[in-house]
Amino acid sequence: MNILFFKWSSSNENLVIHSLEKLGHKVFCFYKNISNFANLEIDSDIMQTIIFNIHQKAIDCAFSLNYIPLLASITDSCHIPYISWMQDSPAFTLYSPTKNYSSNYQFVFDKEYLLCYNTLTG
Repeated sequence: MNILFFKWSSSNENLVIHSLEKLGHKVFCFYKNISNFANLEIDSDIMQTIIFNIHQKAIDCAFSLNYIPLLASITDSCHIPYISWMQDSPAFTLYSPTKNYSSNYQFVFDKEYLLCYNTLTG
């Protein structure tokens, strides 16, 4: 499987990439140093670059540590799954309207946060 991995200087990124590769997946990294995820929603240059890479490298899915609304919008428009593994809490980006896209697969580690999130989203 060809996986686009969105790197943003989060801890554990290299460990996750290594594990995915060890499982036989081909991982293509896209790096962006992020201080504010909310500003990414309007970054058309990043959007165009990621969409180009998705098509050029025949990407099957995208993956990130923590949820990135911009990546959810891109993967939804490209009709590929987006997997996010939440490692920070609280995860404010999950309050984005993009969280309800059918292409999203969100994993959280905090049971209390999950219960609150499920209550908010129905």
